[in-house]
Amino acid sequence: MNVTSASAAPVGSASSGSGGGDIVRLQKRVQELTNELKAVASSDMEAKAKIAKSKLLQAMIQMLQQQIASIQQQAQQAQALQQQKAADAAQKTAPAANAAGAPTARKPAGSLGGMVDTYA
Repeated sequence: MNVTSASAAPVGSASSGSGGGDIVRLQKRVQELTNELKAVASSDMEAKAKIAKSKLLQAMIQMLQQQIASIQQQAQQAQALQQQKAADAAQKTAPAANAAGAPTARKPAGSLGGMVDTYA
């Protein structure tokens, strides 16, 4: 039985700032492994060797897909954090603009009589 092992490409840290590049590289590796899996299916290897190699390739493909999903999730979290910081910064500057002379909304009085306009 002849089973060759395909090695996974080393994966860089998602926090390195090159998440997009990592994803592209991982997707290329997934495509390579998928092509290799197709080649195994049509090869003239022994049945046990085909099964073993197919399982190995499928596990490697799944691992790479999980890494891609993890990088994408980290990128989404970083984007959400950045948007939250921008919203907080905008909210901090908004009250300063109101204090600088922008008209504010009139707050209604606590009783019904305080909310009625009277004309004399």
